[in-house]
Amino acid sequence: MNKPEEAGRVIYGSESGSGLEAWLAVRDNDAMSAQFIWTGIDYLGEARGWPVRVAQAGFLDLAGFKKTSYHYRRSLWSEEPAVFLAAMKQDEPELGARGRWSGGVPHWNWEAGERLRVACHTNCEEAELFLNGRSLGTRKLADAPRLYLTWEVPFEEGTLEAAAKGKDGKLHSYALHTASKPTKLALSVDDAELKADGQDIAHVEIQVADRDGNPVYLADHPITLSVEGPGEIIGMENGDVQDLEPYSSRTRKAYRGRLLAYVRATTSAGRIVVTAESPGLEPARAAITAG
Repeated sequence: MNKPEEAGRVIYGSESGSGLEAWLAVRDNDAMSAQFIWTGIDYLGEARGWPVRVAQAGFLDLAGFKKTSYHYRRSLWSEEPAVFLAAMKQDEPELGARGRWSGGVPHWNWEAGERLRVACHTNCEEAELFLNGRSLGTRKLADAPRLYLTWEVPFEEGTLEAAAKGKDGKLHSYALHTASKPTKLALSVDDAELKADGQDIAHVEIQVADRDGNPVYLADHPITLSVEGPGEIIGMENGDVQDLEPYSSRTRKAYRGRLLAYVRATTSAGRIVVTAESPGLEPARAAITAG
């Protein structure tokens, strides 16, 4: 590929895989221009057996929520400083199918004393890990063969935080907090102003939270949504590949503490109010303007 007589040739590789080695071949070879991975987001179909309903190859789940693999790829590809933490049980394999990193989960709710492997996905040269303010040591990216940093950590309630210094000279950090009992719902809207054209859509994220507002990753409460005003719910998605609840349902379980609703404006102008309710949790509301 580096011979002068081959300079005008285009070589295309397909089905080369999404493991780290496929990316390193691009990074370390000037003759290779880029990498395209199928696919960026999970999609309905090509499921690997009932009751799985989707292909799970994406870095985003079916709701568009970022998987841990998204943050891994971000640390490999992005020029912007990136820091992210995930944890897994110590006996869980790090590599899954086709050499992909099997994940880990971005929460800090485990059994007391349980030994965990903590992974930090960063493009900074080094990162230091802290547990409740105590340093657990610094790791260097140059010493990480799979380009993520790891620590063996016995679980302890509180705050797990990674701090890394970027090429911009600034300190960048990411923290996981132990969540307490779920007590309430919280809503966020990506677009609070819609066109009243019968087509414009807002994404409403519903999060199960504890009394301090921390997301409760392990929550799977059933959540019911309702709408007042010139808007309608056209579907809900939680990203769970085995959740077979129809999109027409107005009640759906949270998955990993979250749920996404799609709210569409009608052709009438006015104020749309979305309400989320779940037994035992404080309800939440969000307002959207259609005009």
